[in-house]
Amino acid sequence: MFKPNRPVERPPAEYRAGQTQTGSTQQLELRDLKAIHDLCRHWNGMAAGTRYINGCYIAGLDTVVVPARGAWPSERERQELIQHEWAHARGWRHNDDGRGTSPQSLKPKPLIGSAWGAR
Repeated sequence: MFKPNRPVERPPAEYRAGQTQTGSTQQLELRDLKAIHDLCRHWNGMAAGTRYINGCYIAGLDTVVVPARGAWPSERERQELIQHEWAHARGWRHNDDGRGTSPQSLKPKPLIGSAWGAR
């Protein structure tokens, strides 16, 4: 049985809101957690020590992939996962061990207008 990883790491404050690196990132919500895992693994590979992928940012598609409402055990945790994945679209990168902030993180873009950073 496919089991979601809980909880997710909270991104640094400077990546929690604001414009994404492209300014045109889309969000894809899927009901099937295994489909999320398979799609993210296909595009991004698998980090060492990771058993399941709950969501991801696919840079090649400029798309955040997350569980749909009701597909996650907790709506609060789902929102935290969404914030985590949007932070990746804003430039945040993990260290190689999957924790903390990597020096390879991109500098966050400034908030421009009211449309940016709604997520």
